[in-house]
Amino acid sequence: RLASSYTRPMSELRTSFRHVLHAHPELAHAEHATADQVVAFMQQFNSTGIVTATAGAGVVVTFDSGVEGPRSLLLRAQCSTNC
Repeated sequence: RLASSYTRPMSELRTSFRHVLHAHPELAHAEHATADQVVAFMQQFNSTGIVTATAGAGVVVTFDSGVEGPRSLLLRAQCSTNC
């Protein structure tokens, strides 16, 4: 479920975020400012947790549906100069 402050279409939101990331490239394995941008971007959604500094500059964002059961969904994204 998206935060109530969400108003722009998702495609515009993604494009805008991609432009922010591309405007400030970082060296591989030193993407700490990029990780900060990812955290700031993901905070607008109703996540149940955000863990930073995973395997260096990684970010893990969790969403709990509140429904009991063994089902999970994992999405992984990697940003590089081709992102």
